[in-house]
Amino acid sequence: MARLAAAAAVLVVGGSLAECRFQGRPQLTVRRAGFGKSSRGLSGGGDSTGGSGGVGSANVRQLREKAIDSGGSSESRTLPGSKPTYDGPPVAVVGGGLAGLACGLALRRLGVRAAIFDTGKRAPGGRASSKTFKRQGCTHIVDHAAQAFTAQGPEIRALVEEMEQEGVVQQWRGRVGSLSNTGQFTPRDETREGPLWIGSSSTGMAAVPTWLAAEQEVFQDVWVAKLEPVRGAPGAGWVLKTPKGKQLGEGRYSYVVMAHNGKCADRLINTLPEKTVAHAPLRCKFTAKASPTSDRLELSSLWVCILAVPRGSSPASFDGAFVESHAVLSWAGNNSAKYPRPQTGQSDVDVWTLISTAPYGSKNKCSQEFIPPEVRTKVSEEMRNAFCTLLGAPGVADSCEVLHMQLWGAAVPLNVCQQHFVHDAEARVGICGDWLTAPSVEGAMFSGLALADAVARELRGESLPSTPAQPFKRG
Repeated sequence: MARLAAAAAVLVVGGSLAECRFQGRPQLTVRRAGFGKSSRGLSGGGDSTGGSGGVGSANVRQLREKAIDSGGSSESRTLPGSKPTYDGPPVAVVGGGLAGLACGLALRRLGVRAAIFDTGKRAPGGRASSKTFKRQGCTHIVDHAAQAFTAQGPEIRALVEEMEQEGVVQQWRGRVGSLSNTGQFTPRDETREGPLWIGSSSTGMAAVPTWLAAEQEVFQDVWVAKLEPVRGAPGAGWVLKTPKGKQLGEGRYSYVVMAHNGKCADRLINTLPEKTVAHAPLRCKFTAKASPTSDRLELSSLWVCILAVPRGSSPASFDGAFVESHAVLSWAGNNSAKYPRPQTGQSDVDVWTLISTAPYGSKNKCSQEFIPPEVRTKVSEEMRNAFCTLLGAPGVADSCEVLHMQLWGAAVPLNVCQQHFVHDAEARVGICGDWLTAPSVEGAMFSGLALADAVARELRGESLPSTPAQPFKRG
């Protein structure tokens, strides 16, 4: 199977948290008579007939031509030279993770209105989120899901360049690499693998979705429970409704983008009166180990432990590390070193993010909304002790304080269907997300950009063919 992106990082995208090591970079060839495979690499899916075109050719390339604007007007981020504005009903994007936000932003820049519907109460972004912990006058910015990301493809590099200029992201200059299960640290080769990017020093990785959403119409803390077709001719549009049957947004939407996965997405797509090509890839099951091939997405869970370690007590010689072949831990990162900040007091701790392995997450899975106290205690102690033992300092464990525990229930996609998006031309329903092809921040944003280009072309009458999902295969 072709693989994507060139660096290793613990990444969260479009509702997925995963440790990824990929080779190459995301590529997409859009064919006028079917988004098929080509010699360039992965494709949108479907047949491989007709001439070549490409998301990377005209529309997405315009993304990197946008001048940085400070005025914040709705017109300022519409690219010069973009296609004429589509004056039909807007596109509904269900899911405010990075894939959905990137899709909405790209649609806007292509002259198509879009509305994002997200369940998040505080802000959109899914697992690209951060928390703030205060201690003795010191503020610690903590990435409790997404840790870092790469930008290998030109389309994502263009967005990253914009974000860097506006202070949204920065290169991670710390010591990052891999840690053997015996505690031996090996730094990553940035020359070969490219830089890792992290969020802003003031808000962490949460700065990325905040920037993507800044000039979009985002409905927060809403639950889309049902999709109803507008009465009339096929393709007349969709109405979104809450669990109580209340109509959401402005009523009619020309296209629905499913930018999330898991059981909720499966239930939502099954409210449609007829089957679409989006039904099959939204089926899912939870497992600790992926099947070689499957007719549905396979997901696993991850635990995250935020740990305050007394400053000077840890012998760690790194700021972030993938833990190799460990039963409990897959990642350990020092947020205090990652986001050093001017402080009113003197911090007595470093705040670390520990991420479990998928098998450990599956073994200790429970309700992520209501974690039983005994499970919280067991998992926090095991992750804390595993970290200190890995560093060769088991005696430090008792002096460490667990600040926060979180279970990401549908965190890890264990298999992919090897295409960047799914598009149903007749129903006007599509899917984007990193879990389709590359569980990574870059994979999520690229999937959103690619689907946005296809949707814009479809709405402007190019009659693009549908792209059924390929079988899922183990990553």
